[in-house]
Amino acid sequence: MPRMEEGNPGVALVTGGTGGVGSAVVARLTSDGFRVVTGGRNAEPSCSGQVVSRRIDVCDSSSVDAAVEAACELGPLTAVVVCHAVVFTTPLETMAEDALLSTLDVNLAGTARVCRAAASQIADGGAIVTMSSVAGARGRGPNRVAYGASKAGIEALTRYYAVALAARSVRVNTVVPGPLDHAMASTVGELRAFGDAEATITARIPLGRRLSVREVADTVGFLVSPRASGITGVALPVDGGLLAK
Repeated sequence: MPRMEEGNPGVALVTGGTGGVGSAVVARLTSDGFRVVTGGRNAEPSCSGQVVSRRIDVCDSSSVDAAVEAACELGPLTAVVVCHAVVFTTPLETMAEDALLSTLDVNLAGTARVCRAAASQIADGGAIVTMSSVAGARGRGPNRVAYGASKAGIEALTRYYAVALAARSVRVNTVVPGPLDHAMASTVGELRAFGDAEATITARIPLGRRLSVREVADTVGFLVSPRASGITGVALPVDGGLLAK
């Protein structure tokens, strides 16, 4: 099994790299010196500088395996960041079966497929970061039931992988964003589902503002770095204090 090389960040795999959080993570990791393999279901294959983009369908194990293999071909795979997600309206009493299953397949099972494929290939001492949400820890947003359940499942999955891979010093953590300044940030939609004005939304956040995708990306950058060498199995909120209130 390859090990991380001192002074060489190595290669990172980022799923959902075309989204708001994912693209910010790619930018952060490249600035830290990583070569990055990234993409999504509709990504166009390309190579630009340190970044290789490819089609990655997290609902297809063979596609996920191929992405991990492509990353390993570039050098030691030292970081895996799972940023993909979908959100569908899933009301408590009338949620459609396809919306429920699609949400769980992409968000939860898709994260599991990436972790499973990466577990045997990531270098000793590497790091995996998954992406949860404050929706996984709160009961608000009755139209986002499947999304919240998928994110809660991701946190449990992260803890299991953290324990399983600890013997190889591979750290596995999850980031828990709150309402963000990007359109995909469904937690904002959850708050607005109650008819809340923007001022009411921000009033619920102790810091008094939505968080930026860059702040999430900076947290990911820290968690995959040697500075976080003693941190594993943690769900780290980047929510402006929302979950603490």
